[in-house]
Amino acid sequence: MDIFVPGYGPKKRLDFCIEHGIGFLYSPHRPELPKPNYKRYIVDNGAYRAFLQGRIIDTNEFYAFLGKIQNCAYQPEFVCIPDIVAGGEKSFSFSLKNLGKIPEHFKKFWVVQDGQYPALIEETVIDLVDGLFVGGSTVWKWRTAENWINLAHDYKKRCHIGRVGTWRNFLRAYNLNADSVDGSTLMRHNCLHRILEWRQGIRTVQKLVESEV
Repeated sequence: MDIFVPGYGPKKRLDFCIEHGIGFLYSPHRPELPKPNYKRYIVDNGAYRAFLQGRIIDTNEFYAFLGKIQNCAYQPEFVCIPDIVAGGEKSFSFSLKNLGKIPEHFKKFWVVQDGQYPALIEETVIDLVDGLFVGGSTVWKWRTAENWINLAHDYKKRCHIGRVGTWRNFLRAYNLNADSVDGSTLMRHNCLHRILEWRQGIRTVQKLVESEV
């Protein structure tokens, strides 16, 4: 399972991520862009930050940011289609409106939100996107994550879970078979070593299981 953290912070922490294969997440409200040697990163749309501020995302800011990203040495693994946190049908319509506006060469992930359900996404947009991003309120996200992961994998697409920043939630996502997660906690608190410890713990368990087979 791939882990992404914010692509800004002290150089020492960013270098640590590069050394240990931890990916970066970039957002349109920040001025930072991927360095020429940053090969692995994803692009957020800023919806959650806007939600915390009581507003809907500024799509002009988002598309201007994508314009800058196009000039980077490496392109993102995916970009998040604009959405509305916990927006249900309103978020669905908003995302659908923006889906065709994202340049075709970008891989696009649909952000599912409270009120949306697998049959809706399967019948309408699953064939138009490259993957699913599990957003939404915290309780809803974890209650429905397995359904979204299964839907994405049924169509041979990837599924990412947003706002995952603790050992416990890494394990929850891993056990659900998520392909990737992102979170800012470990970068902000200078605890990136916890990712290495978690990886080692997973390898240890896998070896124990294999030895018993």
